[in-house]
Amino acid sequence: LLMVPAALAALTLDFTGGEDLLAQLTRPSIPAFIKISTFFFPLFEFVVSIPILSVIVRYNLVESGVASRPTAAFIAVVLPWLMGICFYGGIMINYVITWVGISAAGPLNFIIPCWIFLISSRSKRLVPSVIEEEGGQYEEEKKRSSLRP
Repeated sequence: LLMVPAALAALTLDFTGGEDLLAQLTRPSIPAFIKISTFFFPLFEFVVSIPILSVIVRYNLVESGVASRPTAAFIAVVLPWLMGICFYGGIMINYVITWVGISAAGPLNFIIPCWIFLISSRSKRLVPSVIEEEGGQYEEEKKRSSLRP
């Protein structure tokens, strides 16, 4: 429902220059209020989202037992800021994003589906053997299903 007004608003802008939405909203023909909002949008987004994300990551690390409280605080709060400072300027951030994407996409697309298939195929093999032990109901159901058109 909210996509319709947003799509209509986006159709009024010209994206042929390869600019993103925030760059489009800073053009000279745009009202001053929108330009000011465009300037503050990234600031407000990061100021709100980074602390919340840090709290969630720290809590998950501590509750799952992966890290102690000080280690989880370092991983969730300090490490992202250090990496951001180190990779903010220059092309290194592109290399990091590329390698993290490759290392995450490979397992997600190839290893995990195979693993899920193997687990599900093992569980399907166990189900008929359990049913057969309960009095042969599986064999009778199999015969009935093969007789149906």
